[in-house]
Amino acid sequence: MPHKQQASPFEFINDVNVSTVAKTIIVLGAERSGTSMTAQLLHAMGVSMAPQLNATGQDPEFSRLYYAPLDLESAKKLIELRNKAAIWGWKFPGNVSPALYNLTRSPHFIVMLRDPLALARRIQKAEDWRLAPAIRRVSEQQASIAEFIASTKSPVLLIHYDSSLQHPEQLIKTVAEFSGIQLSHEKMTAAKSVIKPGNPAYEKASSASTLHCHIETLGPDNILGWARNRTTPETPVKIHLRIDGHLVESITANHYRADLEDSLMGNGRWAFSIPLATHLSDSLVHTMELSVASEELCTVVYKAQYQK
Repeated sequence: MPHKQQASPFEFINDVNVSTVAKTIIVLGAERSGTSMTAQLLHAMGVSMAPQLNATGQDPEFSRLYYAPLDLESAKKLIELRNKAAIWGWKFPGNVSPALYNLTRSPHFIVMLRDPLALARRIQKAEDWRLAPAIRRVSEQQASIAEFIASTKSPVLLIHYDSSLQHPEQLIKTVAEFSGIQLSHEKMTAAKSVIKPGNPAYEKASSASTLHCHIETLGPDNILGWARNRTTPETPVKIHLRIDGHLVESITANHYRADLEDSLMGNGRWAFSIPLATHLSDSLVHTMELSVASEELCTVVYKAQYQK
């Protein structure tokens, strides 16, 4: 019988103009779909993915743009600064931001694809999610990304994560060609070193800590979110807000939300709301820092600058 040819793990959408020297590489994908590995891969090949790339492959300055209504002026200044490099980029999983992409120079999108059940199981293990809501979470993210890539006119490279790992050199060469990178022996070697499924550093950085806090809304009137202790989810935790280094609010995160109980293991009494109006009475830039405390354990979970 003739040997059945295996389908390629790569697909291209829209024309790729390899002659374009200056470009921005934006890595998309549902959470835990391989975006971290791809960002690390690009970084190893010489693409500036962040001044200091963290273990999850994210640029902290760009990540902050996703946690609040998009500040176009701040985004423009940051992009102008990054444009000093001919090829640069960032990754932020589970989210699509066309308004941010429209500010960039010649955006090229690398989209990581993976089976929703595999993604949901990773979320279940790392974040204590129930399986069915986790499947819904990643499916919604994938649907949003699919809508975007169907509408964009920019070049798109689709990569099937699991299949691509079986062909590491082909993966590196495909990403390099799409991004306009001239591969050297040194870059190939460096790129191969980051193709590590189950990388311990990534696993540690991407797993929810014992104390976890999720910010859903930042301003203009409130900070909304939820926080819990994974080891004792039935016991509420304390949230502390500091502005410019001064403690201005301490509350217990104990408001009930049905969606949290449906999604996570526990009673769902982890939500909080902190008013900002009484603390930010001017239009100056302030540094806000949220921390979660439980008995002897205290960890900073969110820090950002905010201007009302």
